[in-house]
Amino acid sequence: MRIRICTYNIHKGLSPFNLRPILGSLKDLISQTNSDIVCLQEVIGEHKKFRSKFGSQFIEKQFEYLSDSVWTGHSYGQNAIYSNGDHGNALLSNFEIISSKNENISVGKRESRGLLHAKLKINDTLILNSFTTHLNLKSIDRKKQIGLIEPLIEEMVASEPDKPLILCGDFNDWRNELPTTIEKRMNLKDCKNKFPTKNLKTFPSTLPLFALDRIFYRGLELIDCDVVKPKNKFLSSDHLPLIADFQI
Repeated sequence: MRIRICTYNIHKGLSPFNLRPILGSLKDLISQTNSDIVCLQEVIGEHKKFRSKFGSQFIEKQFEYLSDSVWTGHSYGQNAIYSNGDHGNALLSNFEIISSKNENISVGKRESRGLLHAKLKINDTLILNSFTTHLNLKSIDRKKQIGLIEPLIEEMVASEPDKPLILCGDFNDWRNELPTTIEKRMNLKDCKNKFPTKNLKTFPSTLPLFALDRIFYRGLELIDCDVVKPKNKFLSSDHLPLIADFQI
């Protein structure tokens, strides 16, 4: 069975530099990837300031709007809560979401981060554990967060260590410091490593220079991996979507 997974930082449904709401365009872009599972970061639950600034053009509960009739299920992990509202990570899935849980992996006081775990029923006998995250901007913080994520994942899959697993998200890893650590400590593979000649840079979307968005996996056979580029570069967020095809 072949499945496609997408990870995408949607930048709160706004264009680069927060110029205008573009959630409708982002929904079209995500839909066109034909992904079975979509892991999202910077998803708005509520935001009074943007709603006041942009009016009805700004859509809240973005995970519900994006899921709509395209994906049969969705899950939202609220990470950052502030006076104007909240945002976090989300998952859209065409497979049944058996359970979901959001874990706090915040370090320091300035950035609120989480690890969203969803257990997906692929078929009557096969379960996929999906993890979505968004790490801090500072290198030292990201390393601490990997130290938090490792035991959390192993604890959550302790009863089924041989089940397929994916870890997706915006790792903010400008210096490419984390993949080797993640691969060794969590027994995961980095999609990017199988295609070293491919340009899998996703940030900034207008001129991609960094491969900040990654998909790690185990218990799956990777077939292909690519970056999705919209026809109009200003109709993406400040990131580009990354997709990977697997045989499961």
